[in-house]
Parts: sequence; C-alpha cells; structure tokens
Amino acid sequence: MKKTKTVATPPFAVKSWISGDGVTVFEVSGEVEFYTAPALRRELLQTTAGHSPLAVLDLSAVTFIDSSGVSALVLGCKRVRKHHGALGLANPSQHVRHVLGVMGLLKVFSIFDTVEEAQAGVKEAASLVGGAAARLCAGLS
Repeated sequence: MKKTKTVATPPFAVKSWISGDGVTVFEVSGEVEFYTAPALRRELLQTTAGHSPLAVLDLSAVTFIDSSGVSALVLGCKRVRKHHGALGLANPSQHVRHVLGVMGLLKVFSIFDTVEEAQAGVKEAASLVGGAAARLCAGLS
C-alpha cells in the first residue's frame, strides 16, 4: 500500500490506495446517490487519468446506490477503457447487484467476489492482447 486518500460526506466515504501490484483500489461505503456520487466521480476521474490505469471498486459496504451512483461507475469504466486500462467491481452488496441487474448492467461490468480476485482479474485483462481489457466494460459506448 503506497498512498491512501479518504473522501467522506456522511453517510458516504471513499478510501483509495495503490496496491503493491499497481492497482488502485477504491473502498466505497455508505450511500452513493445524487449528493455523494460527484465525490466518487471526481476520485475515479482523478485517479484514472494516467496511461493504462488499473482500478478495483470494493462495493461491499455500499448500502444504497441510485442512478447517479451508477452513472459514476459507468463514467469510471469508460474512462479506464479510454486509457487502455481495466476496472473491476469487487463484492457488490445485494442492493448494488439488484440495481445493476434492474439496469441491465450486470453483464457490462466484470464483477468479482473479492478485492484480491478483482485485482488479479484487471491485471490479467490489461496484460492480454486483443482488447480483453475493453471486455471488462463490455457494452459501454
């Protein structure tokens, strides 16, 4: 773990750090909605601005997400893909899974059971030739 940053607007917080293998992990908790989604969006855009960014969003502690929060996730995924990187979602809560399912996005995002699996998945996708990283955000234009 190199650098840790925390942004909090109760009942929301996002903590980010760069793991030893170069993957940025975002630990998101609380409610990701109209008032808090802009903070998540800012964090994703600032962190994924570099070349070939690798990112994982740990969503296990997200208790609520609305369309603004989903929009932030989609924007982050598009941004990462634009820079030839990869993004994965780790252990989304039941509520997040439900919302993504209703919106038809479960197959768009690569979803992993643990942060460790997501880190390995994004690293593998980024290392493959032929657009495998783009498949981690398949269906987003």
